[in-house]
Amino acid sequence: MVEKLKINNFALIKSLEVDFSNGFNVLIGETGAGKSIILGALNFVLGGKADKAIIRSGEECAKVTGIFSTDSEKFDALFEKFDLEKSEELLISRSYNLQGKNDIKINGEIATVGMLKEFGTLLVDSYNQNEQVEMAKSKNHIKILDGYKPETLNVFKNSLLPLIEQINDIDDEIKKLGGSEDNRARRIDILKYQIDEIENANLKEGEPEELEETLNRISQSEKVTSAISELEGVLAGEDYSLISSLSAAKNKISNLSNVDSELAEISDRLSASAIELEDIAESLSGIYEKFYFDENKINSLIARRDEIDNLKHKYGSDYAEIMQYLNDSKNELEMLSNAEEKLLELSNKRLQIKQQIFDLAKKLSNQRKNNAVTIEKLLETGLKEVGIKNSKFKICFADAPNFENYETFSEEGFDDIEFMFSANLGEELKPLSKTISGGEMSRFMLVLKNILAETGGANTIVFDEIDSGISGKIADEVAVKIESLSKNYQIICITHLPQVAAKGDNFIHVYKETSNGRTESKCEILSEDGIINQITMTASGNVTPASIQYAKELRNNKK
Repeated sequence: MVEKLKINNFALIKSLEVDFSNGFNVLIGETGAGKSIILGALNFVLGGKADKAIIRSGEECAKVTGIFSTDSEKFDALFEKFDLEKSEELLISRSYNLQGKNDIKINGEIATVGMLKEFGTLLVDSYNQNEQVEMAKSKNHIKILDGYKPETLNVFKNSLLPLIEQINDIDDEIKKLGGSEDNRARRIDILKYQIDEIENANLKEGEPEELEETLNRISQSEKVTSAISELEGVLAGEDYSLISSLSAAKNKISNLSNVDSELAEISDRLSASAIELEDIAESLSGIYEKFYFDENKINSLIARRDEIDNLKHKYGSDYAEIMQYLNDSKNELEMLSNAEEKLLELSNKRLQIKQQIFDLAKKLSNQRKNNAVTIEKLLETGLKEVGIKNSKFKICFADAPNFENYETFSEEGFDDIEFMFSANLGEELKPLSKTISGGEMSRFMLVLKNILAETGGANTIVFDEIDSGISGKIADEVAVKIESLSKNYQIICITHLPQVAAKGDNFIHVYKETSNGRTESKCEILSEDGIINQITMTASGNVTPASIQYAKELRNNKK
């Protein structure tokens, strides 16, 4: 149950502590005082949606701390799941800042919004206009139905889960083995083609890099060979040869070396230069051969590059990745080629598990149908008690799937259901969403919650103006229903009906106060005199002896 909320900088609330008690907690006050803000804060601390609009103007962040009792064994699994120390008291804090960041803790440990939602499901059931809309949608009806005697259904659901996990694992294995015979054959053909393509390419380690280097040389070959030819022409051309001219000059100087000693030195230098030029000419010839490619050679290299690029595109970015792909493909091919026996074994096992799942789903469906019959009767009786006297209610089940076509496995089984409703005598049953009015929906929800609360659900039930659109005797009946619920569950309720308010155990008066040009929502726990006064104001808007007496009579009728 909810014990306390500490609210800071949340909407109109600057700082507020709200204490709740067992039984029926009534949030009472003028429209716009902040009652729904308190419920919004409760929803926020239990994982509800947050945005910057919740932060009080001028503040950096909103923060809500909730204290909850968790003395039920149903919380044990969550404490274990989230590695939290088991505790009979749960302290949850959540802040949300202008940057859109959450700071969440559960009993001092860092937590997530998802964790809050899971705890929140066990702590509080909240019913407001949004819940009314969601309840009307057929997609939510199976969840609502399963709220009745959930322990009888969970036996089947808990048995279904491991079987579904097994069949999913089998499907993964079958997929790895190529699936059906046709799929496997196609996969084998593909693998063989790919293996042949890689092996026939006869790719060598380092070849792609060498090929790129060669092709880069080819791209520059015309410039290189042209320059070399020009230089060779200078050094040893037919019409003119620098080497020949240099040798001739050297010979003339050498013959004159006895005339002057310096000429002898020059002769030696010319000899050395001639030798160097001859060596250069020889080197140029070798380089020329490297950069000379005939057209057939060039085309061959380009074709090889294209072949390698194709391999890289298909199988890997480099030699190592391509070879790894080749090795993996060979292993897969070997596995698939010997898969028939294994596939037969898996298929038989899958069929057996599928039969188990189908049988359990049928048992789950039968239990649901039994529960549905009970709920139908209880709902019609309860609706008559709250003024919908000629109502008819039916839970319709879609036809069950054939075993052969049953392939969508879920712990929820295979049921597809829809709530059908008629409020008036002589009117045919129609989908709930298309036939029920807002006032009828409020009473429908209340009656249904009474039914479900007897067999499961959260310890705390929140009603946000569930009594809207009703009055008179119907309001009396609604009040009795809520009071009845409060005997076994904590009820937190916003109401504007004096009949409902009068049934309360703990009255939280919410009001607005203005100070220094700012408006704040505040609250107080009312004494009995204060309760009578608020019921009086709710009933008539005026405090008169007659209205006070009416309020006292309503309180005296509280059971």
